[in-house]
Amino acid sequence: NAPLKVCEFGRQKGIFGAEKSFLRIEGDNLVLSSVTKTEDGAVSVRLYNPTDHAVAGRLSFGFDIESAASVRLDGKVREVLTAADNAVALTVGRGKIVTVEVK
Repeated sequence: NAPLKVCEFGRQKGIFGAEKSFLRIEGDNLVLSSVTKTEDGAVSVRLYNPTDHAVAGRLSFGFDIESAASVRLDGKVREVLTAADNAVALTVGRGKIVTVEVK
């Protein structure tokens, strides 16, 4: 319920340069809820659409992804998604929560 605040801590060791993002969300009003690493090493991104209409969006990752799927809260695959250029296109229904898992 609070806006995300970004804070830079100076030069750090890591795989991303200053010009590269770990994750980018495109789509009006799509809200990031969580990003977690699963037990099998996948990255799980949960977002939701608070509007009263469906929103087309795109998740772009700053790392190589081989596969993507929409999953239920228990981790079971709902739908295999097409991943191209380390990005996934999706449509989030009105008032819906979506979890995307990438490997």
